[in-house]
Amino acid sequence: MIALAWKLAQLEAVDLRLLGHALLTLARVRILLWTRPWQRLCSSLERPVRAVAVRPDVRRLAWAIHAASRYVPRATCLTRALALQRLLSDFGYEAIVQVGIQHSHGTFTAHAWTEHAGHPLLDAPADLVHYRRLFIAAQSRPNLP
Repeated sequence: MIALAWKLAQLEAVDLRLLGHALLTLARVRILLWTRPWQRLCSSLERPVRAVAVRPDVRRLAWAIHAASRYVPRATCLTRALALQRLLSDFGYEAIVQVGIQHSHGTFTAHAWTEHAGHPLLDAPADLVHYRRLFIAAQSRPNLP
């Protein structure tokens, strides 16, 4: 606990706010995954991208989700991917959540990841090479007039 307090004390105020936003977003998505049917969950997460004056870099948003996910029970890849997509949308970025499967040694493995501008954020591209994309789970779109 002391180590966590020390790490938090080293962060700037803007990063603490971002980490708090990420933690709340992750917790909300985790609760929605437990309580809502898939279609209602996806529709509640998809929304137009809003314009904001100050935006953290997408890598900083991915860092916040990664760091906060250690403190949310059962923050699976799907939870992290949906939360990052929502956080990106909150700060005016377009993003999609991809879901894919991998078949290896007679077993299937599923994985979800977030992409912005065609690049994965929480995963290295080399880690996703073996996954076959099945569908887009969530998508933020620009808010057009």
